[in-house]
Amino acid sequence: MARKRFAEIGDQLKSSLAISASERADFHPEDLCEANGITFALGPAFIALLREYCLTFEDGRFALRSADNVAHTLRSLVMSANSKGSAPPT
Repeated sequence: MARKRFAEIGDQLKSSLAISASERADFHPEDLCEANGITFALGPAFIALLREYCLTFEDGRFALRSADNVAHTLRSLVMSANSKGSAPPT
């Protein structure tokens, strides 16, 4: 289902996030972060970047909400970090 939808709109996306199922043993422990019972392999730099945000799903889209309830995209957070010279390596 996701591949079909990506084929339909992939060229319109400004950014995307790949999700897969993997074994924890495939990653270094410091690269793993748990949020609401789901483990993500992000790496320490991204974990630090996202520490103050809450992932939400609204109106068919994912958003990262800050403590003051402002919605951000992953792209906007990385762009902001780039402008401050503190973005994680990609």
